[in-house]
Amino acid sequence: MNICWFGHQFCIDAKTRQSLSQALSPPPSDKSETQTPSQDPPPPTICATEFRIIKLFENNIQMNNTHIPAAFSMLIEELERAIHDVNQEGAKAFEQKRYEDISDLAKKAKDIESFQSRVVILEDEWTSRMTGDVKQKDKKGRWTKQAPATPVAFHASCLTIASEHLKKRFIKHTRSSFVSKDGGTALVVSVSKEHDNGSQKFCWFSFHPYQKEFLQSKQNGYLALGCASPERTLLIPYNDLQPWTKKLNKSVREDDSFYWHIRIVTDDAGFRLKLEGRGNQIDVAKYHIKGK
Repeated sequence: MNICWFGHQFCIDAKTRQSLSQALSPPPSDKSETQTPSQDPPPPTICATEFRIIKLFENNIQMNNTHIPAAFSMLIEELERAIHDVNQEGAKAFEQKRYEDISDLAKKAKDIESFQSRVVILEDEWTSRMTGDVKQKDKKGRWTKQAPATPVAFHASCLTIASEHLKKRFIKHTRSSFVSKDGGTALVVSVSKEHDNGSQKFCWFSFHPYQKEFLQSKQNGYLALGCASPERTLLIPYNDLQPWTKKLNKSVREDDSFYWHIRIVTDDAGFRLKLEGRGNQIDVAKYHIKGK
């Protein structure tokens, strides 16, 4: 299986796989310090998810300084989809009065969320380390240390801004999806750093069918896109987004699942959504919202 990510093909070597496994494994207990080091198996509740993720890395990710941020993004999105699937199964179990399954499903969702949180922390740590020693010129042409990068995960700040704009309070459904307390509004929050391919600057987001279904499940649905910082958040109503999905580029996996590419061009002219076809763009600056 081959997946193209920003025009590159990916693979992973054994050494990087081992490093990733060690970084994401739970800290050793006190007893382990006197024992011979060994590779502990992953927690059984997320074994299937981790197996799928390892295969994803093996087939698609070449771990170098350019591709690691994309790898983290792919990993977090896969976990997000896993959490959504478990939540859906939990809702189905409740409707079917399979109460004995609800507790196990809730624990499984919590374990995956915990794993996902550790990956997000590692993502922010990687970003900080990679940008910590970078220097840039100030207005007088002097080389100075670059300011710390905006954390990769700033969902909470975007959620606050969207909540203030909509005048609604939201309850967490997954890391990036929320439901208003009155139950009438669904909100998906996605964030991206700014990329520069030499000809233009842009922010890239993936939009998945399960997110589309979630937005459709309520009377009102919104997609919040954090473009490099909370101050550059776009809040797009699903009713406006839906017809655009027919013209968005998308990637199809080996199992026929797919996701859409949302590419927001960010420059002095504002914000523009890139559609299929050369030069085909939509001005989305009117969706830009600002916090108080």
